[in-house]
Amino acid sequence: MARSEATHYMLLDAFSIDDDSLDGINPRLVFCYGVEWAWVRDAVDQLRDGAGTVTLTVHVKNTPRLVALAERHGLHAYVEMSPSTTTKIQISRRSAGAVKPC
Repeated sequence: MARSEATHYMLLDAFSIDDDSLDGINPRLVFCYGVEWAWVRDAVDQLRDGAGTVTLTVHVKNTPRLVALAERHGLHAYVEMSPSTTTKIQISRRSAGAVKPC
C-alpha cells in the first residue's frame, strides 16, 4: 500500500504482510490475525497509559507480525513457546525491566 493510501485510510500501523505470507490462508483465519493485531495495538495504548504488562493468547503463526508491531512502538514482546496452534504473548514497556514468562 502506498503512503498516500495509508494516509487516506488512516492506517495506524502496517500489518507486515508485504511478503505474501497470507496468500492461500483461509479468510477466516486472516480475519482472526487482524483481530489479534487490533488486540496488540490496544495493548500499545494501554502501556502508553501506564499499564505494566499485557498478556494475550494468539495464533503461533501470527506472532512474528505481533512482535514486530510491539517493537515498532518501543515495547518488549515475550512469546511463550507452545506446541499447539495458539500461544501467549506478553508485552511490556522496555523500561519495566525483565519480563517474567507468562
